[in-house]
Amino acid sequence: MPVSWNQESDRLLVCTIRGTLSYKEWDQLNTGDPDNASAAEAERDGQKLRVLIQLENFKGWDQDERWEDLDWVEANDRRLQRLAFVGEESWRERMEIFALKGMRPVEVEYFGPDQEGRARRWLERD
Repeated sequence: MPVSWNQESDRLLVCTIRGTLSYKEWDQLNTGDPDNASAAEAERDGQKLRVLIQLENFKGWDQDERWEDLDWVEANDRRLQRLAFVGEESWRERMEIFALKGMRPVEVEYFGPDQEGRARRWLERD
């Protein structure tokens, strides 16, 4: 599967995207698992999630017209605090645009492929 994710702690979600990302997979990632007790508990406590997205051999997005619908942004902003991408430099600008960096209350940063440790430290800081 091109998309996998793991909740490493009550506040940290790690997602790996490989190859071409389909809208269907992105939608499933955004809706998440409503029965995830750890994430639900963090949200009840007023904590927001921090998400690390690892891009491995990333090829871009499929041609689904639903990518133009940005309802997922507003729905997720209430749950997210920080969003870090780790991937090839060639994807930096497009990912920052995709994540609407600077245009939403969620902090967004992009890190190079050898900077996962730095990305995790950035996500964990208070």
